[in-house]
Amino acid sequence: MLNIHETPCRLGKFSNNLDKHGEDDYTAFDVPVVLELPPDTLNDLMEDRLFSTRLFDSATPGNPITVGGGFLKVGPLKLRDTFEETQVDLLLSSSKSPQHYEKCKISKIMLQPCLGGTTECAFSMHVQPNTDKEILQLLHHQRRDAVISISGGKLIQAKKQQELGLVQGGDEDESETVVTWPGPDGTESNVTDIR
Repeated sequence: MLNIHETPCRLGKFSNNLDKHGEDDYTAFDVPVVLELPPDTLNDLMEDRLFSTRLFDSATPGNPITVGGGFLKVGPLKLRDTFEETQVDLLLSSSKSPQHYEKCKISKIMLQPCLGGTTECAFSMHVQPNTDKEILQLLHHQRRDAVISISGGKLIQAKKQQELGLVQGGDEDESETVVTWPGPDGTESNVTDIR
């Protein structure tokens, strides 16, 4: 489950969409988000209470927590999970109260272990602003810092892939996907996922 409470994040460059509801079109955005997950939140996301202990080596006197030896040889981990109908509260620097979004979709989740025991989490968030004012405020905050809370949501992607027989041992498609995400310092990096 993806539950994040009042966590600082960095918003990337948005993609503009039109969502159709009946005969009406509504403005929506795909917003790249980057934040750091503490070990407990990472374990909840992975549904494994010991995941972070396997990912990181323990701290020793004079040395910080480091990424486990085997994980140093791989790049970011791409989750197949997608969360739909999540509730998102996004506090922008120009606002005194957070903007609340219902039925958001969280997808393209990437995890990168960091020195010190936290994990950088990058994902795409599909949101539909409620008013023209919210649209303008959100557009003004591309590539800027914000504070995000995420709760609820239904796990969709992994379950559908398993039902269709797409995730079984070595039967996966060997196609390659390259995704560009903004890093916390504003630079962009490519992440390759071979499936």
